[in-house]
Amino acid sequence: MKDHVDTALAEPKPSRAVDQSWTIQVDSLDAFPDAFLELDQDGRISAWNSRAEFTFGWPRADAIGKRFCELIVSPEQQDVCEKAFRDLLQPKAASSPNRRAEIMGQHRDGHAIPIELSLFLTCRAGTGYLGVFARDMSWHKHAEEGAEKRLHDLINQLGEEYFETDLRGNYVFANTRLGEYYHVQSGAELSGKNFRAFFSPEDIQMLKQGFHEVYLTGERRRQEFSIVLNGRLIYVEHTVSLKRDSSGNPVGFMVLSRDCTERKLAQMELAKAIEAAEAASKAKSEFLANMSHEIRTPLNGVVGTLELARDTEMTPDQRELLDMASASARGLLAVINDILDFSKIEAGKLEFECIEFELREVVAEALRSLAIRAHEKGLELAYDVAREVPRFLLGDPARLKQVLLNLVGNAIKFTQAGEVLVRVDLPEAVSGPNCVRIRFSVSDTGIGIQSEKQGLIFDAFSQADSSTTRRFGGTGLGLAISQRLVNLMGGEIEVESEPGQGSTFRFSAKFQAGTGAAENEVAAAKVQIRGLRVLIVDDNATNRRILERLLASWDMLPLSAGSGREALEIMQRAAASDTPFDMILTDCRMPEMDGFQLVDQIRNSAHLPPVSIMMLTSDDYHSSASRCREMGIGQYLIKPVKQSELLSALCGLLNAQTGPEEIASLKPPRREQVRTPPLKILLAEDNRVNQRLAVRMLEKLGHRVVIAGNGREALARLDEHEFDLAFMDVQMPDMDGLSAAAAIREKERGGLKHLPIVALTAHAMSGDRQFCLAAGMDDYLPKPIDSKQLEQVIARVIAAHPACLPHPLAEVTIPCGVP
Repeated sequence: MKDHVDTALAEPKPSRAVDQSWTIQVDSLDAFPDAFLELDQDGRISAWNSRAEFTFGWPRADAIGKRFCELIVSPEQQDVCEKAFRDLLQPKAASSPNRRAEIMGQHRDGHAIPIELSLFLTCRAGTGYLGVFARDMSWHKHAEEGAEKRLHDLINQLGEEYFETDLRGNYVFANTRLGEYYHVQSGAELSGKNFRAFFSPEDIQMLKQGFHEVYLTGERRRQEFSIVLNGRLIYVEHTVSLKRDSSGNPVGFMVLSRDCTERKLAQMELAKAIEAAEAASKAKSEFLANMSHEIRTPLNGVVGTLELARDTEMTPDQRELLDMASASARGLLAVINDILDFSKIEAGKLEFECIEFELREVVAEALRSLAIRAHEKGLELAYDVAREVPRFLLGDPARLKQVLLNLVGNAIKFTQAGEVLVRVDLPEAVSGPNCVRIRFSVSDTGIGIQSEKQGLIFDAFSQADSSTTRRFGGTGLGLAISQRLVNLMGGEIEVESEPGQGSTFRFSAKFQAGTGAAENEVAAAKVQIRGLRVLIVDDNATNRRILERLLASWDMLPLSAGSGREALEIMQRAAASDTPFDMILTDCRMPEMDGFQLVDQIRNSAHLPPVSIMMLTSDDYHSSASRCREMGIGQYLIKPVKQSELLSALCGLLNAQTGPEEIASLKPPRREQVRTPPLKILLAEDNRVNQRLAVRMLEKLGHRVVIAGNGREALARLDEHEFDLAFMDVQMPDMDGLSAAAAIREKERGGLKHLPIVALTAHAMSGDRQFCLAAGMDDYLPKPIDSKQLEQVIARVIAAHPACLPHPLAEVTIPCGVP
């Protein structure tokens, strides 16, 4: 060890002042893993370990005394290196003595060596020395370059364009995909070029703004814009990120670029398609509205004329022909309504209301309107509502009734003999407060449907067999409309059928539970009939079962018989045992012995005590009612029986009232129908047939009418005369009803008396009523005009505007049925 030290000290060195506190131990310097050397104030090497010999190729003897910058620093970096040394040796460097630097050194043989220098003062006196650790970074550089190359190779395999730029936007790196995109041989050819040169002037400002925000915030940003490349417009999406060096300083941007032309064009095509679809839907709605007007306007004349003709004297043959024509006109109106309903559903314009209604009443009303059709074919029509089904619900009773009418009407149409039965029950609980799901089923004993055809019947304009359209008529829209209505009510519809065995249509719908404000009145009525013994006489087992269940739910004691003779036997046994019946509910039409014959037998029997009798008829109600009155039968109802009517009739029998006009209703009594006083009415209508028809209807109600052919004529008539009410057709030439109404309302702002205006329109699309009211009309009357609806709307409007009456309001009462 001592020999080595002596040898080192014996080597000639430049004169310098040596700090005795610093002693160089050569052996310890050789143990360092990095090159170590010591420099004096002139930058000459005073110590040189073996690792320095290996790194730079200079033996210690050749290196000692040489200037460091001249020996191992590349010529172009010598000035930078010397300045760094001088700065560190200044007194002001004492507070931060250590410094790192990266320089490009050189080997004795001339090849370049990347070096990381760690500089520190070995003596802090004024004549101190500078210690230098020099680490060969060749391996690290090669590793970094290799990693960067591998990264670039990976990026070149991307299916999207990627590039890096400096802070000025010049390409530093671009992958192969970007080179192909710009039609150059490789991404390297883009190096040094500014990427903004490829974009339109309109997009450059947006690009600058986006890159500037990334630079300020350091957050990734997405941009979308267009470029024109080789004469072709291309849409591009950029995801821009900030690139930083090892010290965290921003040095450029990294950009992942995607060609989104196909997606953008697809979006544009979709937008065009949506716009076209909306335009088509609007055109369709306008077409339907126009068609509705064009068809309903002449149909209004047909239906109204037939209605007026029925009030004239005519022969039986003439009346029969008139009834046939009226039925055909009503059938045509039903077809038009089906088509309009289907079109409104398809266009998403069908509106639902939410009101409280009594479920059993809605079901009964739907069946009652079809009862005559069923009875004419000799069919039994009945309904059965389970006890657990809520009586009152919140929903749209009109739409529910529409579905029932379609299904029951179809059942009657395709059933030649037997019965049509509607059942209502609760299939399952439904989640949600007060929410209830109701299940309906409509069963018949008709012709049935083949299994392979059952999937087609819910398609629009389709029927299971094309021949059925000719045999039974119809548009094929009823089931399609029903399916869509059921779906809109939160349910589904299905069919179960076998040819020759009949069909069962089932559907469900969601409703909210109602409050049932009338329950107390019903409960009070049930108290009166509780415990009464009732004999039900009907040859139809379904009807017997339904009536038994209903009467038992009212705490009555029902018993049933399937024929008149069986009923007489049961009554005789009951009388013999001193347990006679309090009431008899008998069907009018039964084989062998009908209801009237049974009543005769009861009345003429000396062994049977007197009993109250109610007749249920499914034949001609008027003739049956007349015979009931002649025979002194207490009550008579048409089948299917509404529960409220049956309950009222039973109470009426109990109170010994006779005649249906004396039945105590459970609902608040309605006021009698009293006509409004004679009014002077302005009628604006361009169609001559409809003019004459409306005049006849209004004059029949006792009013005087002045006609105007269009809106402009109507305004002129108003300048000449004072009117109590105006009917204004919506579609008229020169000036339509909406424009005329707006002009009238504008004049009234000057202090004129309000003129009630009723819109007459053949439009029947959703929102037409609201549209007319928004235009200044007071009410709305669709065509074809019904005389009862005409009378009701007059009373409704006059009641709402009593100041317009020529007489006091006390003389005006709204007709029955007017809300």
